[in-house]
Amino acid sequence: MKKAQAEYYRVQTERLRGQPFLKNLAENPAGVMTTLAAFVAGFIALLSLIVNRGVTIRTQKDTQFYEALKRFGDQESAMLRASAAGLISQIGKERSSLLRRKPYFHTATDQLITGLLLESDSVTLLSISDAVRNISGRGRVWTVSKLRAANDKLHEDLEEQIIQWAIANHVTTLTAFTDLHVQQLTAISEPAGLVVSEWLQSYGDLAPDSQREVLKTYESRFLSAQATTKVGDPESLASLQRRIAETSNRLQFLNGLLVDVITAPMARFQKRPRVSLSAKISKKTRRFMGVFLQGMDLYGQSLTNVLLIQALLQKASFVMAQLEEIDFRFARLQQADFTLATMRDIDLSHSDLVEARMRHATLTNVNLREANLRSADLAYVEFTNVRIAGAKIDENTNFEGADWWQCDFHTGEEGANSKNVDSQLIQELIIRRPLPTWAGTKVHESVSSYRKEQAQLAGTQDARPDTTGTASGSDESTRP
Repeated sequence: MKKAQAEYYRVQTERLRGQPFLKNLAENPAGVMTTLAAFVAGFIALLSLIVNRGVTIRTQKDTQFYEALKRFGDQESAMLRASAAGLISQIGKERSSLLRRKPYFHTATDQLITGLLLESDSVTLLSISDAVRNISGRGRVWTVSKLRAANDKLHEDLEEQIIQWAIANHVTTLTAFTDLHVQQLTAISEPAGLVVSEWLQSYGDLAPDSQREVLKTYESRFLSAQATTKVGDPESLASLQRRIAETSNRLQFLNGLLVDVITAPMARFQKRPRVSLSAKISKKTRRFMGVFLQGMDLYGQSLTNVLLIQALLQKASFVMAQLEEIDFRFARLQQADFTLATMRDIDLSHSDLVEARMRHATLTNVNLREANLRSADLAYVEFTNVRIAGAKIDENTNFEGADWWQCDFHTGEEGANSKNVDSQLIQELIIRRPLPTWAGTKVHESVSSYRKEQAQLAGTQDARPDTTGTASGSDESTRP
């Protein structure tokens, strides 16, 4: 009996295998539908399990994240805030399993950087800064934009405190600041002294009509601050000076963190995104404000693909740094140090490089047009495809050992396509450092054009030393 049943089922199975699905469905619809229903039910159960598990995990993460935020805002325990900063950073880095979203990143970054502005405990500040460095890899551009916003906030606070300090010292307008006032502010904090120096320099560079408009803006700011400033109160003045020092220190601390974020190494094969730190219009003062990075230290580091238009970079250190694709147009770089730096694809046009140091730097594809090079030290700089027309030099600008004749002196945006050259700058450099006889083919076409023009004016077809500036008896005339 059992053998007969087995044979029957075998024959039926083979029969079903040889028939198409639609025919089976027509002959035995109930059986097929039962199988499909079981399959669908199983799939829905599995999907529900996955979704419910994801919701449960997300709920747990939400609870953990909001609990960390609550601890981060604890006013009593600095230890609790410090540990919460690390937890917020760790959760903020996480991605969702399926869509690879970053559900906590933006909130975590915002809260951590807000903590940098509010925290008073130094140990907690260090913990927060480490947390920001840790999370920044998930969104470098976003993190830099938030750090930039914090920089602007501290910069504006510092300016308001300086104005209050000025009123307390009977200074009621921008032009009333004296060198003594700048020295006193510098003694309180160097950034404060640099801020006032920048105000006065920017004001002095303007045309008379623009000066009047700017002066009105500052007078309005001074009038607004007078209502909340006590004049002649030593205790109030001392408190104000402490606030200036604290704001300056916090600003410098934040800038150090900003440098760490923008110079952090990228993952392998990952292209570094362009970061913008260019000047923006302040909603509070309605004027362009450059990012405040005075004294920034990039010693030996690599900086790539950054916009620093109109940035305030006085006394910044780029010693032995590798700089590439940086836009420094109109930047304030007085007393900046580029010694031994490697600079490639850099735009320094219209920048202020007074007393800057560039000794032994390597410049490739660098634009120095209209740059202020007064008292700058460019000794032994290596020039390759450097545009320098319109640059301003003086008797203290040092080109010792620098082959300036390799630079492009063509004027205009079209560069080498322009027929005009900056003859005055070439003549000044010839007087400072005459062309050696060994220069030969290393002389740029713009300098050769100038020499031919001078030779024609002198009534001769060759460039003579007394009219073209070629040095025949100098120590460098035998340089290989």
